[in-house]
Amino acid sequence: MAEYDTTDFGTSVPPAPATPTAAPAAEPAPSPYAAAVDQAQSYAAPQPSGQPMYGYPAPAPLMQLTGGMKFGWCAVGFLLGLTGILLAWLVNVDKAPQVKSDAIKFSVIGLVVQIGICILICLIFGGMLAMAAAGVASMAEYY
Repeated sequence: MAEYDTTDFGTSVPPAPATPTAAPAAEPAPSPYAAAVDQAQSYAAPQPSGQPMYGYPAPAPLMQLTGGMKFGWCAVGFLLGLTGILLAWLVNVDKAPQVKSDAIKFSVIGLVVQIGICILICLIFGGMLAMAAAGVASMAEYY
């Protein structure tokens, strides 16, 4: 009975023959990192020097202001006054001379417009006060 193994189901199974098998020739096992090294080398290939990164062309230097930029510097000069002129000069120090002078010019225009509006409002308000004072003075004669 020792010749046969029994399975869980109670049936007998003959033992496997004990024949020696020849060991296969030792082949080098492929390294799991070999594919990663090949892939890393393909990624590390140098790019041509004339081609910009990520496919975007290199930006051209700013040579003149657009209409929106001119309006923006005018608004900065209007809202910030002398600080806006200083800001226009500081932001555009490294730009082309035409760009820097235009930015400063339009911020000065904004400042001049602000001063003009302030003078106009003062004249209107002062005129209304003068008319009110004259009206009150003219009514003083009747009392």
